[in-house]
Amino acid sequence: VINRLFGLTGKYIQNTQPYALAEFIQCALENKPIEIWSNRLVYRRFVNDRELSRLMLAMSLTGKSALFDSGGELIELRQLAIRVVSTLNSKSEISSQEVTDQAADTYYSKSDDYEKLFATHVNSYPLTLDQQIQITAEGLLQLKSGRK
Repeated sequence: VINRLFGLTGKYIQNTQPYALAEFIQCALENKPIEIWSNRLVYRRFVNDRELSRLMLAMSLTGKSALFDSGGELIELRQLAIRVVSTLNSKSEISSQEVTDQAADTYYSKSDDYEKLFATHVNSYPLTLDQQIQITAEGLLQLKSGRK
């Protein structure tokens, strides 16, 4: 089973740079401003690390070869920042460059295979983006406090 991973969330995400989601979460946890420097729209999708591993294991047990891209809810970076602040009940303010470049940054899977595969092999639905934000935040808080 081979997966092409685009965006990962989870309790064990430890680097806040250069990953927008983790950086946004860290800022929100500290009620610091979230700054978006891109002058173009930036679209991403995220999947939870444990869920992705669970899916890959379930697929490998079928004995069949498989190749798929990770999935998740499609979201633009500015909306992602809003979701992070809202989900974590943060007082962070969000500032953003004006969108002047019409060529969007679209580094994400264009396929919905992930969700279909998850439903088929795990018999469930993946975590929502809000749930992924919360789990990643919990992991970053544990990391900051020195717990594992």
